[in-house]
Amino acid sequence: MEIRRPTHQGSEELKLIFVTTNKYKLAEAMSAAAGTDFDIVASDIVLSEVQNDDLELISKNKAEQAFRILGVPCIVDDTGLFIEEFNGFPGPYTAYVARTLMLEGITSLLNGPAAAQFKTVLTYVDDTSMLSVKEDVDGLLNPNMLGDARLLSDMFIPDRQNHSLSVLTEGLYESPRKKAFRQLFGLLERRKHAGNL
Repeated sequence: MEIRRPTHQGSEELKLIFVTTNKYKLAEAMSAAAGTDFDIVASDIVLSEVQNDDLELISKNKAEQAFRILGVPCIVDDTGLFIEEFNGFPGPYTAYVARTLMLEGITSLLNGPAAAQFKTVLTYVDDTSMLSVKEDVDGLLNPNMLGDARLLSDMFIPDRQNHSLSVLTEGLYESPRKKAFRQLFGLLERRKHAGNL
């Protein structure tokens, strides 16, 4: 994908690179950026992932890699599903477990709906600083919703909601990722207006 260098002049938008190949993640980022000083551009560079139980550490490590490769301000995302009865597993390994065990393998481990939490960490990095923000949502992972599910979020019902996270985010409900982007853009806008970005 095209990489464009950020613009700092006047009140022009600042272009930020979001490292992702996931069109749904990109759509959430762009939606959160609407009305802000930022224009989101995707990059499909491949980053290695350090094996660790700490989402923030993983996110920061990937951000450092991304900046070394791209040399421009960029953002990386790390999101995981933490199932209480499995002591937070799969957590940071969610994507790998979903690829290898697939949804059927994960749900076969459950005896029924299980308390779980989706957590997101976004990390922004430029040539002088690094900034991470976190958001999460509690709910239930319901294996009975496996049917047409393609993603774990298709089976995750946030607390006090009647639909899956996937369905809810098609409307006005904000996922942890979108909330994290809004939080991050708010922090970056304040820095930009203060002349620190």
